[in-house]
Amino acid sequence: MGSRTQNHIIEEESRHFFKSLLPDMWICRDKSEDYGIDCEVEIFDEKGNPTGLVFWVQLKGTSSRDTKVIQQFSFKNEKLDQFKNYNLPVLIARYSTIDKTIFFRWAKSVYRLNRELKNTKISFLDQDEWNNSTPGKIKNYLFRQNIISQGGIRFPIKTFLHLRPLDISSTVPYSNLVLIKNYISSKRNYFSVTNEESDSLLQINIEQQQLVFCFTDLAFATLGLDFSALSTTSEDDILNYIMVTFCASLFELHRKDLGSAVFFNENLFPIASQVPDYLSDLLPHLLSGPEMKNTMRLLNNFLKEEQQDNFIEGIIHIFCLSERDNLDDEQLELVEEFLLQRLQQTRKWNTPMGIGISCYNLANFYRGINAHKAAVFYYLEARRHHTIYVKHAYFFHELAGQLFLLGRYKFAESFYRKALALDPSSFMAKALIADCMICAGHYKLGVAQLDEFLLEKQDKTDNIDEWYLKYSCLYTLLENGYPEMQIRNPEKSDILAANDEYENALMEDLLCPLAWYNKGVIDANEGNEQSAFLAFAMAGTICNKDIPAWTNATLLSLNPNIDKTFLVYVIKTAHFFNGQDYVNSVFQALSQTDDEHRNIIMELLDKTLPKTFERPALIRFFQNEQSYVPIYLKK
Repeated sequence: MGSRTQNHIIEEESRHFFKSLLPDMWICRDKSEDYGIDCEVEIFDEKGNPTGLVFWVQLKGTSSRDTKVIQQFSFKNEKLDQFKNYNLPVLIARYSTIDKTIFFRWAKSVYRLNRELKNTKISFLDQDEWNNSTPGKIKNYLFRQNIISQGGIRFPIKTFLHLRPLDISSTVPYSNLVLIKNYISSKRNYFSVTNEESDSLLQINIEQQQLVFCFTDLAFATLGLDFSALSTTSEDDILNYIMVTFCASLFELHRKDLGSAVFFNENLFPIASQVPDYLSDLLPHLLSGPEMKNTMRLLNNFLKEEQQDNFIEGIIHIFCLSERDNLDDEQLELVEEFLLQRLQQTRKWNTPMGIGISCYNLANFYRGINAHKAAVFYYLEARRHHTIYVKHAYFFHELAGQLFLLGRYKFAESFYRKALALDPSSFMAKALIADCMICAGHYKLGVAQLDEFLLEKQDKTDNIDEWYLKYSCLYTLLENGYPEMQIRNPEKSDILAANDEYENALMEDLLCPLAWYNKGVIDANEGNEQSAFLAFAMAGTICNKDIPAWTNATLLSLNPNIDKTFLVYVIKTAHFFNGQDYVNSVFQALSQTDDEHRNIIMELLDKTLPKTFERPALIRFFQNEQSYVPIYLKK
């Protein structure tokens, strides 16, 4: 028989005691250990109707008589992070078997974690002790969170100020609360101060050396404040610091509209620009919010003051990578103006590394908007001024990609080879070299290069199916007498293809997508489905956004005479380049099919589609002339 340990006894006692404190109309259910949660509490109203309010509970009991042990204990950071990521609020309850009391805090209220250690000490103040009013406070807390989550924040925001010492041995003078209350009250258009926390959506916790803006534990922002030295700081500056922190809390709440409005209405840029940490925290939100254009104009004017710190340029670059698909022409022009102005300033300072970085950032900006010639120009300028670039494979990859898109295939191949020489593990360069050879008309050499690449079986390659499909199609064509090498003539080929002379067109350019598409249509009409599949697959691999070609190739690959491996290649490649638009096209093409067959085919399609993941953007911050720090960003 198993023995009952003291911990088991305390755990069971704490569970029973906690349940005894809950109102009769609240249901408490024990939870499995999978979530690290002891109980789930669902709140019903007086008539027994569900309110939709639910929270989880983590119980921590102790038999110690020491007040410090009862009201302070260490919690694993990993566990706190886990609790904060749950969709439901988690209440941490500390039970004393000696005093028969419970202290409680919400997991999300523990905003300051000790990341230098594995654990964080949690303190429960006297005000955190459970009493008769606690159930009402819990219900009110959850209700206020729902209001905020549903977008119920409007100016002026009901605001509650209270003193919150860091631990049970600390105190905060009440005069500090009066002082902050005076500042807050002067901004009545934003804050409506209330003396009841239950009436507030925003709480300002006043600690010994800082203010904490807290939207009912859903968003936090802190302001370090030495109350003993406030007399040496102007009142306007103090108020501006408070308003900047208020902005940060609104941004953390994902209310970019409100945060941006406060920032510009209160003219907070001058004070924020004096503190790089402020500006670096606020800029990503301002740039991706409704005041992006005004923010860029401020930054362009700010740059004219010859600020040499390039952290703003880094933030702009991060913003461009994450948001460029959503920017309109005017916004792109403002970003371009900023980057060009930044280059002009670095030229004035005559710092080779700064000039090189600015050129590189411009190259990446132009690459992002498909201005390939400008991108190549600034990549070459970056290399000329900051020679560290020639030591890194990524630089030659990016430059080669732009040259490829400009049709400069030999140069692109050369730079891909340099990238491979610098980083032999960069196996994708081999496939891209093959692409350069193929597009330069060296089909046999390109197929051989692809064969070498595919034999390495690199499973982590993005869309490896594209390369298998491309290799299979070209190999089949060469086996059937198509030219091994060709001086391509795309202009003449397009004219011939438009006149349905597809075979003559292919003799001028084997990579003419229109010729392959037309050949596919004719072959399909003549019942030559294998040849038609090959033609549509070629059209798709040459022009990867050609959804009709991919759709036709997909339907033809269902033919029992065509190896089903090709079906997988086609589906995965077409979806990689076209996403749901491709799936919708196939579904529409099946509209004439009976429901049973359509459902079978669509289920097959769905099961074949690869799991999609978003590759994080990479930013490189140079520390000196020789080294950089890579930072990966998820959108």
